[in-house]
Amino acid sequence: MAQTAKPPFYKRNPVCAKVACQLLAAQNGIPHAGGKLRLEVIALAAANDNVERQNYLALYDAIGTALYTSSRIGGLFVPFARGVQPGFTGISVDRAGRVFVAFGTGAHSSFLVVLDPGVRPVRTFGTLPGDGGEPRFFTDTPSSGALDVDGDGINELVSVVNDYDPNYAQGTSTALYYKYEVGDFQAMGCTTLTANIDLTKPPRSAPASKACKMS
Repeated sequence: MAQTAKPPFYKRNPVCAKVACQLLAAQNGIPHAGGKLRLEVIALAAANDNVERQNYLALYDAIGTALYTSSRIGGLFVPFARGVQPGFTGISVDRAGRVFVAFGTGAHSSFLVVLDPGVRPVRTFGTLPGDGGEPRFFTDTPSSGALDVDGDGINELVSVVNDYDPNYAQGTSTALYYKYEVGDFQAMGCTTLTANIDLTKPPRSAPASKACKMS
């Protein structure tokens, strides 16, 4: 007897039990010590186009068990396929097994989400905006990402901010770096960006500068 095909992961998610859902974005085969993972951005269907959709970030194991589903994140957040700065990818995993997801929220804004699926419940480090709140690592440019700055296999967070003086196009951009230390991400330093700085080849020492304002 032929087996009945299981519905897609997102349709099995509890948030979609009573409301129609739409899959906005997904990434299969995310490597992890516990097996391949799948990440989804789910939108609950709105009554009409004038109603903001309710969106959720969900993480699953290889057989479709929901390991984590966020609270409502609102808006049409869609992960970058490729960030503005070279080397910024939408989803990456570091040696510690933490999953990093860059989200765009507009032409000049973005934020970074960090998930640790190696613990239960899955840890988010306060990086998701939740209901009505602002993401922890929010920036006013479309450049957020995770890079291994010091070469130890553990990703640092990089957020590029702009002072908009006198405007975005002519303003000064600064890269803010955060390093995982003592159980959380701590401000590491920053560097003012110029045309010849490549964030994929950062200095191997902490790019700290007292002249930079840390968020």
